[in-house]
Amino acid sequence: MSSTRVGKPTITVFRLAALFTLLAVVRASAWPLAAWLLALMWILPLAYAVWTAFHPPAYSTRFELLAPLTLNNFARAWEAAPFAQYFLNTILLVAMILASQLVLSTLAAYAFARYHFRGKNVLFALVLVQLMIMPDILLVACLLHDIGKLPGAGARHPAIGAPIAREITAVLGFDEADVALVERLVREHLTLAELATKRDHRDPATVDALRAPRRSAIRRPGSA
Repeated sequence: MSSTRVGKPTITVFRLAALFTLLAVVRASAWPLAAWLLALMWILPLAYAVWTAFHPPAYSTRFELLAPLTLNNFARAWEAAPFAQYFLNTILLVAMILASQLVLSTLAAYAFARYHFRGKNVLFALVLVQLMIMPDILLVACLLHDIGKLPGAGARHPAIGAPIAREITAVLGFDEADVALVERLVREHLTLAELATKRDHRDPATVDALRAPRRSAIRRPGSA
């Protein structure tokens, strides 16, 4: 039921959606229209959460510019769950993870520096790759690496998925260097498994085969 009152500035969610849609149509292009609609769908839940957080429950289903503000919602939420315990758990968890990473990283660095073992060069190359390639690129490439697994694709799925991954990352707004890097990571994601299972780790040619095709694609942290 609507609670709109005559004489008060009132706007509904549907009117807000109509406003965004109108702005998108004015751009006279399909892509801006899709972008506006996607932005609308993304921001509406966030806007609703902010609105309900600072207004009484009676205004949770209607939007009035003169609606009263309140902080009682935060007080009730704090009393509804043991947030102090949650904060303590988070601090303890982060502290343990940090301590574990410091210990394990120190031991790993010592092992790489002082010992020679089978697969050392391949493992060290993996460490360098995850340091030089930005985490967001690795996450997107990991998400899209099997996108080419269509019926009957088999071992050809990296070659099928690479151009698909390129189109997706371009639409997501990645710059050209990152788009090319994601495409290459998707195309070559079976290379590491092949080198690890079918090649001699102690052969320097194995490391060269792993790193040479990708030198130009690896991005340094902080680069454009």
